[in-house]
Amino acid sequence: MDKNYFENLKPLEKIGTEVGEIAIYSITVGEEIEVFKLLKKKLEDSNPIEFFKIFINFVCHKTSSLNSDENKPINPTLTSNDIDKFSKDELEAIAKCYVTHNDYLSKSSEFTSEKNEKGVTVLSIKYGDIVFPKLDNENYIEYLYRLTVEQQKKLEKSSERFRNTFDSLANFSNDLRKSIQGTLSLGESLSKSFEKIRSINIPKAKIVSVKPPKDDLSKLRSISSIGSEQVRN
Repeated sequence: MDKNYFENLKPLEKIGTEVGEIAIYSITVGEEIEVFKLLKKKLEDSNPIEFFKIFINFVCHKTSSLNSDENKPINPTLTSNDIDKFSKDELEAIAKCYVTHNDYLSKSSEFTSEKNEKGVTVLSIKYGDIVFPKLDNENYIEYLYRLTVEQQKKLEKSSERFRNTFDSLANFSNDLRKSIQGTLSLGESLSKSFEKIRSINIPKAKIVSVKPPKDDLSKLRSISSIGSEQVRN
């Protein structure tokens, strides 16, 4: 495996721009944390354009920099000069593509679990109705910014709710207690990263098996709020 690329992340779409053809990918949890760090302020204290010009550096890549499998490069392939050359219409097209292909941003969701042929529990995400519709007076850059703010709030509430649910672990087995504590640590670290600009070390969430829609690893951010290693039918 080439360590310069994310093995399972493929382009959502490709579009032509002033700097050549680019491929648009979903963002990973680690990249999203970097976006918030580079903002050097709380997300809600920034503005859509300021956020988006940092955001696209992690989701847009020149197709000339892709490998034969079109996996997402780990390192940015656009320069600040490249990003400044994007026209207003091109920026809007990138934002629209991202929102259109990432249902988790705007729609309700629920988890389902079932055992596969090997007896391993597989988690799947089912999306429902749009919870945060696009407003008539906002463009897609503004819409993506607003959806990202809502996702941040959702993550913080989820982490707090999970902590409150398992505030007493005395009656759980040692293995389950360790799993819950690890999951809480992950959720708390992510939440704090969105609120404060600082470096953190995030423990890996252990998941038995996950089948995310479209093989999009970015959607695993929701699953980190579940003690998934313990999910069994």
